[in-house]
Amino acid sequence: MIPNNSKSEHLVTLEMDVEAKTLAAIEHAARLLGLSREEFILAVAIEKATDTLLDRRIFTLSETDFDAFEQSLNSPDPSRDEKLSKLLTRPHRWS
Repeated sequence: MIPNNSKSEHLVTLEMDVEAKTLAAIEHAARLLGLSREEFILAVAIEKATDTLLDRRIFTLSETDFDAFEQSLNSPDPSRDEKLSKLLTRPHRWS
């Protein structure tokens, strides 16, 4: 995913020091994909950030725990419905 840097967005400068061999590897990978160094670094950083944030939203349960979770979801509880609705409609932290 390559970000869309529209003129309306406030852009900030990001600087970092890297070893020469690291920079060479980044530049080589960027060239292989037909991207500039900056495009490559930004695309990879955004992809990793998105994956990290989504990992916080996806979880696995044992069959027993899933059954308990599913039973909880299916049992009537008006306060739960309100809390769940609030959770699902709040803005994402990374949006």
